[in-house]
Amino acid sequence: MLPDGFHDPERAAARRAHPDPYVLYLVVRRERVASFAGLLAAAAAATIRCDRTFRREPAWSAAFDAWHAESYRKVTLRANERDWARLLDRETHVLADDPASGEPIIAALPVRRRSAADGFLRNLQAYAVEAAELAGPPPPEPAGIHALVALAPGLAMSAGKAAAQVGHAALMGADRPAEEGADGTTTDGADAGWRAAVDAWEAAGWPVRLAAATPAGWRAAQHALPCVVVTDSGITEVAPGSRTVLLVRPGDPATNAIAREVLLRP
Repeated sequence: MLPDGFHDPERAAARRAHPDPYVLYLVVRRERVASFAGLLAAAAAATIRCDRTFRREPAWSAAFDAWHAESYRKVTLRANERDWARLLDRETHVLADDPASGEPIIAALPVRRRSAADGFLRNLQAYAVEAAELAGPPPPEPAGIHALVALAPGLAMSAGKAAAQVGHAALMGADRPAEEGADGTTTDGADAGWRAAVDAWEAAGWPVRLAAATPAGWRAAQHALPCVVVTDSGITEVAPGSRTVLLVRPGDPATNAIAREVLLRP
């Protein structure tokens, strides 16, 4: 759950100016990514799994707690096959697969200060591929529960930036049940259905699929659908305060079909 005031302009400016922020690194297996939608699905799963795996471990928990409170900053890097093998051998990580091929395509590394990244990580290049370059067919829609994500129409982002933003949205969605009180009531307008939805989503392995959105549908979805929306701090590529990604509360295919109709409103 994002802390109160996370998107306050002053706090966002402080995050942009921080000299040594906490960072979660997403490393993309460059030659194995076929589709933009598959990349985003893997980024979502990798981000949540990394948080759920390492935040409970004493060696990493303090860094994750600070990351949640301070920044949620993620950096998307790329690795060729030689560097991918080296990365898996030397770095603590979790993996996420391309849902179409079943091959691992993203490694997520536990949060650390940017200054703690060693020479190997610093020498990996940013994943700055354009979405149009990842022209493979999207993965099939899962038969069970999954979450839909939609990118803000007309907002230009590289594939690496979009992957980081979708990871952010997925973690916001997974964390939202923490807003519920012990008695089952909700605070800050939280939807009581999120807890059951997230439990089922976790059991399914955190699947996410990309949904197209029209400008009108994007606006309508934020009011008509249970969703979380990422507001970016403007550190890279987009202006501060830009709304970049929304994630609809996980649902079954029938529920998600209705959500897709909203997102495509003319």
